[in-house]
Amino acid sequence: MQIQGASFQANRLQSYEAARQKNEASDFLTTQAQVMRSSDLKPQNHSTGAAGYDFSDMTPQQALDASQDLYQSGQISLEDNLKIGMQALLALHSPGVNQNETLDFVALFRGGIEGADSRGESRHAGQLQSALDAMLGNQKSSTLNTWS
Repeated sequence: MQIQGASFQANRLQSYEAARQKNEASDFLTTQAQVMRSSDLKPQNHSTGAAGYDFSDMTPQQALDASQDLYQSGQISLEDNLKIGMQALLALHSPGVNQNETLDFVALFRGGIEGADSRGESRHAGQLQSALDAMLGNQKSSTLNTWS
């Protein structure tokens, strides 16, 4: 049996790439599962208790914690929790992102809605809008921005 070098290398590269992508997906899902299982997530500095959260100025970890807290208290749906959590996890696992730097998750979701609309993905835009509405419904009143 003879293996041609170029074909063997291409197959090997494809196998490596598939394994890398599977590993990244597994890391992402493992992190999300750990967050979902955590029963002691408490609001931190990003919370004002009953007044809400400031989703326009949170680190990715704070957004994860806030989303989980809101879900556990019944203030947002599982779907909205997953959308907010996924955006936060993507930020946590993105190369070059400082995990301690705050992000404007409201602006990120608005940008996502605009992008989905521009691509004709109305279902995705609607899902993002639902999560944005959930964030804004639990937003500190002093930080609400109008959507134009």
